[in-house]
Amino acid sequence: MRRSGGHRQIGQMLMERGLLTQEQLDEALKTQQQTTQLLGEVLVDLGFVKQKALYEALAEQQHIPFVDVKPEAIDAGVATLLPREDAERYRAIPIGREPTGSIKVAMAEPGDVMAIDGLRMQLQVAITPVLADPDAIQSTID
Repeated sequence: MRRSGGHRQIGQMLMERGLLTQEQLDEALKTQQQTTQLLGEVLVDLGFVKQKALYEALAEQQHIPFVDVKPEAIDAGVATLLPREDAERYRAIPIGREPTGSIKVAMAEPGDVMAIDGLRMQLQVAITPVLADPDAIQSTID
């Protein structure tokens, strides 16, 4: 859930969707100043937004798809291409193959260029990163 320059602010996006009030945003911003957490994490911790709604907004902000990782929707043949240790290190799991031959990879940090490069080298194929809830990724790995 890193911040990315040049993108619309997540708080504003959530307010535009009707998921957050200005008062809630103000309270979260005050709380954030006292922590090392990102705003989205604070909003979820305070119960102002649901984690899935946050990730959907973050995906829109980053112009990438959001996927709701469910074990039954994952191509098991593709998922096993990445060893568990690497899946945990990159916080990522291959979930399917694209028509182009690339592998769609659900990632907690799809903007992490080093992770993408590592995954590309490990899988030895082009990858298509998509955003997913880190907790869902971890529970799928487990």
